[in-house]
Formats: sequence, structure tokens, C-alpha cells
Amino acid sequence: MRNRDMMAPMNGANMSRVRKTYGRSAAPLIEELEARGASVVSMDELAMIKGVPAGSRVLRSLVTRLIENGWLVPLARQGMYEFVPLRVGQYSSGDELRELEALARGSKAPPFQLALGSAAFLRGYAETAPTLSYVLVSKRAGIRPPGLKERFRVIRTDPDRLFGAEPLRADSRVPVATASRLFIDAALYWKHAGDLRSRNHWLAAAAVDVTAKRAAAWAQRLGPSVVSRVGFLAERFGARELAKLLAPHVARRASASFGPRGQGGYDEGWHVYDPIGIGRSL
Repeated sequence: MRNRDMMAPMNGANMSRVRKTYGRSAAPLIEELEARGASVVSMDELAMIKGVPAGSRVLRSLVTRLIENGWLVPLARQGMYEFVPLRVGQYSSGDELRELEALARGSKAPPFQLALGSAAFLRGYAETAPTLSYVLVSKRAGIRPPGLKERFRVIRTDPDRLFGAEPLRADSRVPVATASRLFIDAALYWKHAGDLRSRNHWLAAAAVDVTAKRAAAWAQRLGPSVVSRVGFLAERFGARELAKLLAPHVARRASASFGPRGQGGYDEGWHVYDPIGIGRSL
């Protein structure tokens, strides 16, 4: 068997050229993936293209060679790979969304959604992304790839708290928190919501796109403390219609806090303790 050689530029500052090779048996598969513009592929898809069983020795051997030569990169979910086409070069894209696409496309995919600052960045409300992307995963999920925690900040949560997220594109399966959901995220997981003291927090940008009736209904469904926190955040960051809708629904005995209870300033209207000083700094 004769290998075909291709020269491809490296990503990054080092632009020296690298050689990617593949044998004659791999050529149809690579050409098909290139033609499809594939980014995330499963072992089953590779088997279908190759015309062999997914568990066959022939396919396993071929996949191993393609990994060694830089065409496939294993993702956190077993049996899923990032395809690195010739135009990209030697290395994977490093696009975390591809990891999550692989998670969503697998059989018995766990309920999850991209949240907090990660979602705010992808939707254009935050200028920078968190060091690790935040992913909410159902605590009842039976399948959670071990590599997920190594590549993402995973927050396990009740499945009934997973809602209000939509894919960024029609061809994607990764749910990303919407502007309305971001206020719920910040209320529920405020410790992971970045610097809430800043008036330029991503909630201020998201406030413009909030669907007030939807966000208010979600907050009420989650209970009195969430109503108080969401209303407080909405008022501080300019989602005025949302704050207006929630104000009549603050429970008389509600008590919420963004920190230790009984500490910091107390907002009598929302029944919220605020030791952080939310929305008070430049």
C-alpha cells in the first residue's frame, strides 16, 4: 500500500509545514468527510462511509491510523471524533462546541445546556469567555463522559432546571442559554456568574433581549427565592420590564441572598441580602 502525502499549514504562530498522510484504503473516507464539511463524526458514521461493521477490526485499525496521522481527534464521548480536514492543518480546532456536539449526538445523550458566561460569550453579551466553559448537566443522567469534567466546568443540577436554552444554529444540537435564561442562570448559580459587582456585567447586555413574560414565568416556577433574586438582578442590570412583572410576586416571607444570609445590604422590596454589592462598581 502506498501512502499519499499532503502538505498542510500548522495553526498558530508556528507556520512551518507538516505532512499528513493516509493509505489508499483511507482515501475514500477522508474524501467523503472533506466533501461533507464534517467536523464531528461517530464510529457509526465512519463505518457507514467505509461500508463495514462499526465494531470491525478493519475499522478500528483504520481509525487508529487516522488518529496517529492527525485526521481524527478523540472527543470526550467514546466513539466520537473531531475530523481535522486538510485546510485546518495538523491540529484540532480546539472548539469546545464540537465536544458538546459529540455529547448531544450520542445515543442516550444526557440532558445538558451551555450556561452562564460561556453562553453569554457565544451570544455576544460577554467580551471574553470563561477559562472553562460552564455546562449544566442533569444530576440524574446515567451517561457522563469522564473527560467532560476535564474540559468543562460541569454543574450538576435537577433536570427540571434545564430549560430556556436553544442551539445557535439550525444544524447544531447544543442548547445554549438565551438572554432570558441567563437571568435564571445568574440567580441559581450566582457564585459562577462572574463579577456581579460590575455594571458592565454580561447581564446588562443580555437585558436588552430578554423576553420578560417568559423569564418571569420561569422564575415563578422555580420558587420565591428565585423570584427575589431574578427580580433583584433585573432591576440592577436594566431588565425593567422583567423586574416590573416580578415585583407583585415577591412572597411576603421570602428571603434570598447572594452570599451569607443576614450579611450585606438588604433590599426590602425584593427581600434580598446583597453582601457582594451587585451592580455597584464600574
